Amino acid sequence: MTFLDFGLVKRFTADDIALIRRLIETIVLDPDPAEFRRAMEGAGFLRPDAPVSDDAVMEYFGHFYAHMRERGRHAITPEFASEVVRRFFDVKGPFGDVMRQANVPPAFAVVQRVNLGLFAVLAQLGAAADWRSIGEELWPWVNGPPAGELGALEAGWLATRTGPAPSAPA
Repeated sequence: MTFLDFGLVKRFTADDIALIRRLIETIVLDPDPAEFRRAMEGAGFLRPDAPVSDDAVMEYFGHFYAHMRERGRHAITPEFASEVVRRFFDVKGPFGDVMRQANVPPAFAVVQRVNLGLFAVLAQLGAAADWRSIGEELWPWVNGPPAGELGALEAGWLATRTGPAPSAPA
């Protein structure tokens, strides 16, 4: 089943994709709290020189990527989805110091909207998968193998196409 929301469309520039790549690399693929913080500051998600530790930044934002940071099958639960919303909006909670220093740059506002809705839907469906492998399949700079049956079917279909292969910004 596919749901399309044509009112929620965003075309990312090559620079936007480079920022997303750096964030994913520094929090998922090769976690490094100091580099992740620099990436967040560079992308405008965190005020430069905010008075919070690199580890606090990693712990706060790491939750949004928790399902992808470890290999293996993980369920998106209602508790996880609720915690995503709490962390995103609760400036008085345990991560309030980080949240008060955080920002959503205009180019990425659509991503936050999509993620909040997507996590809610996946939680209601009880969705479970190896999200890390799916990410590695989809991230063009990783170019991982198909992560499941749908990925294998798509790879087979793409192999039958004539003309230049689809490409994504590096």
